[in-house]
Amino acid sequence: MDEPGGSCVVGSEEEATAIDTCSDIVRKDGPFANCYDFRDPTHFYESCLADLCATLPSTEMFCFNANQYLQACVLNGGSVKGDWKKDVEYCSSVKCPEGYTAFKDSCYKYYRMKKTFDESKAVCNGRGGHLVTITSRAENDFISILAEETRSWIGAERNYSASYKTFISDGNNSYTFLPESIPGGVVSLRFGVVAQSSAYIILSPTINPNENTSLYEFKIAANQTKSFIRRCMRCPEKDFEKRALLLRSQENRFFINFHDGVIAMGRYKKRGFNLHYTDENPIAVKYIAFKTLGTQGTWNFYDDEFIWITYETWGYDNFRSGEPSNFNNKENCLETNYDFTPGTWNDHFCFQKKSFVCEMERE
Repeated sequence: MDEPGGSCVVGSEEEATAIDTCSDIVRKDGPFANCYDFRDPTHFYESCLADLCATLPSTEMFCFNANQYLQACVLNGGSVKGDWKKDVEYCSSVKCPEGYTAFKDSCYKYYRMKKTFDESKAVCNGRGGHLVTITSRAENDFISILAEETRSWIGAERNYSASYKTFISDGNNSYTFLPESIPGGVVSLRFGVVAQSSAYIILSPTINPNENTSLYEFKIAANQTKSFIRRCMRCPEKDFEKRALLLRSQENRFFINFHDGVIAMGRYKKRGFNLHYTDENPIAVKYIAFKTLGTQGTWNFYDDEFIWITYETWGYDNFRSGEPSNFNNKENCLETNYDFTPGTWNDHFCFQKKSFVCEMERE
């Protein structure tokens, strides 16, 4: 156990810091020595190394991994005497209520008890916090581990005042860009299109792409032509479907997901993909553009379908492909869902009872 599993350069100062910091988890005379007979610490040590290599100079992920090991120890019948954080240099300054875990500027606690969405809000509020607001990939990964990959409520509700923005493509075979760029953490898109001819949409790293720029271009076919996805406007197809996806004279709604190198498009509120491609070298998507061929098209881009109950800016999402689907127009609350891909989100019925995560500011 002497090599970090993250991105530290071998022999670097960062590698030495990661090893030195995480060694408290495996030291025979360390604060967790009483746990070693109940749970092997190796996995937690290696996870600590990987996390620190990705987040140094911050050492907060050490405290998180140490706390995860403690929980695993206790679940297997072990115990740690006293307040272990007081004996560990990197955690002694963390001020969170008992039972809460620190991450960046907040404290978090996972509750296994099953509650409805409103009941979960009441529990968190009664303890001086709120249902968790997730605003970054790092925080989402942290919550996924903390909540033990269960279906748990997170603090977002359907935004009943949400609307859509309408744009027109004039059919002259040139792309029209949306006026605003995509927020850095948003990795999904829902839109509708009404057109008499095939429609195209691109996800681009630049607002001025040419035919060879690396980007994701989707063709949504009308009539009996072929729909496809490709990695530039002149590139070969990465995936295709030999049937029309665009029905004339009505709005056709679609979703596109583009995270972790998985690029997928499908019909909104339906399971599965029509087009799917895994990119080993993902493109950083910043702009969206659209066009129709020969005839005018109407495009509706749906905005802010959910809103954080803390009213923080919606600058990150991680929806499961095809979600939020709002089944029967009654899925108005948001959960983490691990049935398909770890850490993804799903809208669900607020009356369902689930575990949940509370968040509060550090003291």
